[in-house]
Amino acid sequence: MLGKVISGTIKRGDNLKIMGENYEPGDQEDVFIKEATKIYLLQGRYKIECEEVTAGNYVLISGIDQAVSKTATIVHASNTSNVHIMSPLKYWSEPVVKVAIEPLIPS
Repeated sequence: MLGKVISGTIKRGDNLKIMGENYEPGDQEDVFIKEATKIYLLQGRYKIECEEVTAGNYVLISGIDQAVSKTATIVHASNTSNVHIMSPLKYWSEPVVKVAIEPLIPS
């Protein structure tokens, strides 16, 4: 799962609370607790495995991908404050390339 660390740090082995797009404060319907098994820092086309990543960096988190369907807000599981999710992304882009395909043998 690709994400950006907005504040704080994320460490390998941290238990994370994953709140999906339908999360409402006080409702535990779209909430999962998962462990970040591996953390990778992106460096161009390479990924470097790290112990921790600080705020402002893009990070690949392994171990939580089953809980995220499209977008999610992730906080430490120990965070007990009333957390609101970031607004879900709207994808209003047009296709960049259109391709016409024809079979060699139509039958």
